[in-house]
Amino acid sequence: AKLLATPSSNMKKTRKQYSPEQKVQILRLHLLEHQPVSELCEKHGLQPSQFYRWQSTEPKRNLS
Repeated sequence: AKLLATPSSNMKKTRKQYSPEQKVQILRLHLLEHQPVSELCEKHGLQPSQFYRWQSTEPKRNLS
């Protein structure tokens, strides 16, 4: 049996940092243009839980 290579312990995943403006823009695509969360997350490299966390913390007045 062949073993799959595992990443070494010193390799770190890099996380994309989103500016507040980018977050609002992504949230607006869902709320105003009705784009599915799954599509937005795939397109922008997000986990759905992160999207919903942004949605719960972003004031509604910034999204309209």
